[in-house]
This record gives sequence, C-alpha cells and structure tokens, in this order.
Amino acid sequence: TTTMRVSRGARRAATSACAALLLGIAACEQPATSDDSNPGSVRLYGTDGNMINTFGDEFKEQAGLLAGMKGTTPLTPLSDGFKQRLFGVDPKLGDFVYAAETYDAIVISSLAAQLAGSTKPSAIARQINGVTAGGTECDGIGDCLPLARQGKDIAYRGVSLKRGGFTDVGEPSTASYATMHFGATDRLDDNKTEYVGAGDESTTTTKPAPRPGKQSPGGAAGETGAPLVFGGLLPKTGDLALAYPPMGTAAALAVKEINAAGGVLGENVVCWCNRPWCVEIAALCRDHFAQFF
Repeated sequence: TTTMRVSRGARRAATSACAALLLGIAACEQPATSDDSNPGSVRLYGTDGNMINTFGDEFKEQAGLLAGMKGTTPLTPLSDGFKQRLFGVDPKLGDFVYAAETYDAIVISSLAAQLAGSTKPSAIARQINGVTAGGTECDGIGDCLPLARQGKDIAYRGVSLKRGGFTDVGEPSTASYATMHFGATDRLDDNKTEYVGAGDESTTTTKPAPRPGKQSPGGAAGETGAPLVFGGLLPKTGDLALAYPPMGTAAALAVKEINAAGGVLGENVVCWCNRPWCVEIAALCRDHFAQFF
C-alpha cells in the first residue's frame, strides 16, 4: 500500500472510481485527521480490476495520479513467447488477466474430448481431471494432442498449470497472484511485479484416469459428434469488461493453435456465436478459426 499526495479534486475522482468498480479498489480511505502534515492525501488499495494498464486511462487528465500505487491481482508468470503469441492475435492487447487460465481451459477441454473420442459433454467431463494428472507430462498442444490421439494418459502442464493438476473436485490444485506497482506514467512497472504461489500440488487428484474412448483418426462426425464447438460468453461492458480482451484473445489463440496441430477428433475446432451482441467475437472467429458457425 502506498500513500499518494494528490489534490482534493483528484481525491474525489479516485474515490468515485473506487465506488464505481466492484472488482476494483478494495478500499479507499482518508488518513486520520490528526495527520496534519498531509491533509490532502488519500490511500488507494489496489486489487483485481484496477491493477491493469487500462485503469490509468480513467485518469488521463490527472497524469501521475496512480504513480506508486501498489496492489494485487490473480496472475501467473507468463513467458515472453506466450505474450508474443497473444499479440499475434491482438497487437493492441494491454493486459493479461486470466489469459493463461482461458487458454488452458480451451486446451484441456480439447484434450479431454480427444481422449473421450466424443464431443458429448458428459464424456468430456469424465476425462478433464485425468488430462491434468497422473500421466506423461506434456506442456504444449503440439506435444499433448498426438499423445491423446494415441489414447495415452497425459498430464497437461501448459501456461497456468505448472506445479500441479486438478483436484478430485475438478479445481486447480495450485495458482498464483501478483503484487504489482504503477510507475510514473500510470502504467504498470513489470520490473517490480512479484509473484506469490498459492495452493498445494499435493492435492492433485490421484484417481486413475478413465479409459480413453475409441480413437478414430478420421473423426467421422456421425461417430464422434465432431467438430468440437466452443461457445463464448464474455463481458463486453460493465465491471467485468476488463477481462474481455485478454480472455477473448487467449481463447482465439488456443483454438487457432489446436487447429494448426490437426484439430480434435479429426476435425477443426469451431466457434459458435449468433447473437447481435457478439459481433466482435464473431469477427474474431472468422479471422482466426478455420470454420465458423
């Protein structure tokens, strides 16, 4: 937490922002009135929704207002290679909140469908935990999909699942969050980011993975239900809109790379979107997915 010296007008703006963002500042408060040396200061405690670069855009007329602000957000360490692949989908992407988790969710679901030999939801669900635990470790689509096509037991270690797989109830056994700092230009200073691990990899499920379904390289749709179709419901407006760009970009990247590796059950994974409010997602599908429904 950092105490910032700001004008009363800036204090009102910052306090209003706190009230408006439900996933934003965890608390905004003025120091006790006995602090006569800094009567115009305000303390900002940052969490989740405002520890992002785009938060600084809310205060364009008050440059430097966020300088020194410190807070936390769910975030896993991301390699430069993964970030560059995201930029290949959206060159203007400014933040990465939940990008890794979204990418891994698409990949794990695809691997589970391949092992199930079916796109039936219940069949996929039975394979989810096993995809992340107990088998041959693989850390990318190019390594994991060929093993799944052979019906091999695998343990996916992708972008966010590095230390452990899912628990018996289907939750990640480990995660991480980051302590972040705003620099002088109201942008996050990546050089000061600190990562803290959470969870316990020993809670990863030890239950044997279900037997894989019949693997048919041809992936006849009548037998497998292929193609595997993903539908997206992401927040474009409101308090959760901050998650839209990184999550949408990561989903598009995952499907793009899955299809580049030969798809699932012999066919390309596709995107489904037919509502007026998801025009942008539909455009993303057309640009990056081999098929569009």
